[in-house]
Amino acid sequence: MPSCRRHLFRRVAFRSHNLPSWKNTFPDPSTSPAAYAHEMRIHLASDAPIQLAEYMPYFSNVRDLTLIGGKCDNLEWIPSIGKLPTSIRSLTMKFVSITNAQVLNIMGQLPNLDNLSLCTFKGSGFPDGVGDILKGRYGGKLELLLMDDFHASVVRSLLEVSEGLGFKSVKAFCNAEDDFPVYADLVSACQDTLIDLDISVSAEGSPLC
Repeated sequence: MPSCRRHLFRRVAFRSHNLPSWKNTFPDPSTSPAAYAHEMRIHLASDAPIQLAEYMPYFSNVRDLTLIGGKCDNLEWIPSIGKLPTSIRSLTMKFVSITNAQVLNIMGQLPNLDNLSLCTFKGSGFPDGVGDILKGRYGGKLELLLMDDFHASVVRSLLEVSEGLGFKSVKAFCNAEDDFPVYADLVSACQDTLIDLDISVSAEGSPLC
């Protein structure tokens, strides 16, 4: 059975409707197959995250986390947990809108984060001086598909990471060429590691590089 669990529960996805089944099947989180999950997807447009909070510490080997939602009004569950699995290396966030506090609450718990993908139609900028909060390794892929002025704020915050950046791939979809200077700083910070660079402007869809 352990070998079957390793394959059956490698990928897990949670919404409101399937959480009761999980909790009824595995009432004791410590004996559940949570530790076998390497990829997790959570749909935030439901109360799934709140129900999942007590189980989250047992997903101790998750490598890839995807969060999908609307306005993320129910992201308050994340600070209440206090700790997401530190094993997470890839984070994908897809929202209609999100605030800087919500993003920081998530990223600040992931010291081994290498890959970051953030897609949102509306966001608020990060405050200055968040380098001590963002402790990820940031040595993989960065993908930013942002539809407002969130770009410069996110990139500047990443540039404040005290351990430095080592992204190998950077892909960005910008609103205007005004966003380009901050990406020039990002490229400079990753000049020893960067292999792939793809930056586009949404207005014309033409590549900047």
